[in-house]
Amino acid sequence: MVLLLIGAALLVLPVAAAELALKPEGAPSCAATARLTGPRSTLGQYQVRIELPPTCPLNELRYTRIITRNGGRIPPIGYFRMGAGFPRRIDWWIFPGAQVQDRPAPNQWVNVLTGVPTWW
Repeated sequence: MVLLLIGAALLVLPVAAAELALKPEGAPSCAATARLTGPRSTLGQYQVRIELPPTCPLNELRYTRIITRNGGRIPPIGYFRMGAGFPRRIDWWIFPGAQVQDRPAPNQWVNVLTGVPTWW
């Protein structure tokens, strides 16, 4: 019986340590940034670059999404995963009026697109 408890504890300890390593206490919060990169294309689109700052820890996971001017979501699954083994930078073509959003907390989306013209 004692051997079974020791075996179970040895299985649980690495999992708990791995979860603590994913989000260490006191780690800086990483907010994704988005900006337009370049002039308007011949199709009327603008290229947007969504990226995590270089100060963000490599194991920090963020979710971002693009809301089109007609209310559609890019990508179709609902969000991009950024960091923690996923790409830290995404380039995408959007039409004027689109929004780029970052998720700092569950069910909370914040607009992060900067550098857009006033008519956007």
